[in-house]
Amino acid sequence: MVLLKGGDEVVRQFRKRTDGGITLEAAIVLPVIIALLLLFLSFAQSIAVQLALRHAAAETVKEIAANAYVLTFIQEPSFLTRLEELAASLPAPLQEIVRAQGRQLTEEVWKAALLPLVRSHIERTLLDPSRLAVHSVAIPDWQGTGSRMFGVHLVYTHRLHVPFFSRDVDLHAHAYERLWTGEGG
Repeated sequence: MVLLKGGDEVVRQFRKRTDGGITLEAAIVLPVIIALLLLFLSFAQSIAVQLALRHAAAETVKEIAANAYVLTFIQEPSFLTRLEELAASLPAPLQEIVRAQGRQLTEEVWKAALLPLVRSHIERTLLDPSRLAVHSVAIPDWQGTGSRMFGVHLVYTHRLHVPFFSRDVDLHAHAYERLWTGEGG
């Protein structure tokens, strides 16, 4: 084995030098810190979307509750003559519900009528209206003595951007309101 003159000295200096140690540590730790920061920001955005969705659900149910008394008359024959006049005074999405009096007011009719109303409540947010759906509607017993609760269940498909993968997550929001429907209500 041939040793160069001063070879032991070079090895000793190499072991003592720490130049680049911080760079190596930063190269290992910095991507982890950035990934955690992006994960935190993604979850914060999801929370903001969930709050906006809950607000839209609550406002939709409040608007229905404010106009609920009018909807109780849909089945009465004496009311049918004034139906068009009354429908014109309601917000546009509710007009479809009132005009649908000839059909059975099924949950599907409610869903179709409520979707534009819900979308109007998310216009001022960062939510994409095309990712919103009315999942279900709790329809009250308008004429009987059953439940007077009106409710809506919304689903929003949110894109969760997390480091190293992205996926769609369905966020749900429920809102219920007791309606005043006249006698017994």
